[in-house]
Amino acid sequence: MSEMEEKISQLEKENAKLKEKLDAYKKPLNAFYVVSPAKNKIDKVNKFLAVYSEVTNNKLLPIDKKVLAYYIVKGLTDETLEMVLEDDPTFNPDSVKEKKPFTRNHLHGINKRLKDKGFLQGSLTNERKFFLSEEMTLLQKKINVDQCKGIIISL
Repeated sequence: MSEMEEKISQLEKENAKLKEKLDAYKKPLNAFYVVSPAKNKIDKVNKFLAVYSEVTNNKLLPIDKKVLAYYIVKGLTDETLEMVLEDDPTFNPDSVKEKKPFTRNHLHGINKRLKDKGFLQGSLTNERKFFLSEEMTLLQKKINVDQCKGIIISL
């Protein structure tokens, strides 16, 4: 085989590889696009967490999603914990039943569930302190609630 024939053969192989890559880009994207207006930042993140927990098959209770949304938007501070207690994530305006007061013990139970499912991580030096997990911290940075107009989740 001459040098020219080898170059032609090599170029044909490269051309075939490029054609395969191009064909892969023409395939439809397997992604969700749902338009769901949010009332505020907490609601926007809460809706995102609903989809995220389904896609990752790490199901969250509605109250867990709401509390985690507060942590993602407001950060994990004493003020945020007080805000969650004041806003009472168990409140349902459509329900006419007398509701039980949402207490600090309820919040501790929710935080434990979120730790067990990997959404929060405990401090190595203090059992009472906890932080967003690495994955949630990454999502918090990527969502950047003030600048985020929409979220695409690809499967």
